[in-house]
Amino acid sequence: MTTSLTTTTVSDMAAAHLTVTRASTSTHDELTIVWSTTWVRCEPGDPNHAVARWDAETVPMVWDSTGCGDWEVGEHVQCGQDGRLLYPHARLIDGHLNAEAIAEVAAEIADERVDERATELAGIFCHLTAQVREYLAADEERRGEMVTDVHTPGIYLGDGEPIAWDYDPADDEGRIIQVAASDLYEQGEAES
Repeated sequence: MTTSLTTTTVSDMAAAHLTVTRASTSTHDELTIVWSTTWVRCEPGDPNHAVARWDAETVPMVWDSTGCGDWEVGEHVQCGQDGRLLYPHARLIDGHLNAEAIAEVAAEIADERVDERATELAGIFCHLTAQVREYLAADEERRGEMVTDVHTPGIYLGDGEPIAWDYDPADDEGRIIQVAASDLYEQGEAES
């Protein structure tokens, strides 16, 4: 297989031209693969599940599922918590696409990823909100067991206020997402 990285004009996307060989006939197929370089999380809001990312310099693996030119993206990460497979957000297209066609495919994948990202964030906020509510409903002993240090995702006390937090799975910079008890009070959701 020969691989040639190519550019996309779409942020957080990568592409490559591939020339691959069919196992059954030894003929060569030309393909273009376009993939997202953003983080993917198995179960949004649950830090015990796997996260994965395919960077721009590493072309996801492809394989011929039948030996007759039925090429598929074969790269994945398996979640150790529930066994689900995480695949890159990618498209495999017959032929070597030109820059304009690559940009169109990349834009489609990026749009899909935006929708999935909104779902991921909603799941994370829901999980963090549930943690704060659980803390507020717990007795003192249980509250003490729930508190982590400020470097471990979970609940910490900021000036005595319970704050649930986790890392943003789509951010390489270590950005965090947090929900404080005062956020729930402002929304009229928390109980004392």
